Amino acid sequence: MRAVGKAPARVDVLIHLWLAIAAAIVLGLLVVFQLLLAAGLPLGRAAWRGKYRVLPSGLRWASLAAAGVLGLAAWVVLARAEVVAPGPEPIAIRAGTWVFAGFFFLNALGNVTSHNRVERYVMTLAVLFLGVSFIMVAISAAG
Repeated sequence: MRAVGKAPARVDVLIHLWLAIAAAIVLGLLVVFQLLLAAGLPLGRAAWRGKYRVLPSGLRWASLAAAGVLGLAAWVVLARAEVVAPGPEPIAIRAGTWVFAGFFFLNALGNVTSHNRVERYVMTLAVLFLGVSFIMVAISAAG
């Protein structure tokens, strides 16, 4: 006979694990996109308010920095879900998960107000998914 409450805890952990993995995949795609922008590919209409087809030097550097930040976010969410090692300070992972959740929700506000259709529809949905995923992982029992 199974104890009451055992199965939901298992399902809860699995949901958070899969959310963390899905978030990391989305973040990986965004890292690739930012790296392509930094490399000078003509994808600028889909980012940075869509003002440039090919980003100028300053925005290329910003895309490179964004790729680093997004890569860090992927590691943080995976560490919080205990998919990868959290490092010596697990409290930093807990705090980082919440910081990135807030960052993604703020990013959604910027995207939803953009005149660029790709930012307004695609990127807004992506960062809202990331924000919700990070919150769900942050409140999980993992870590």
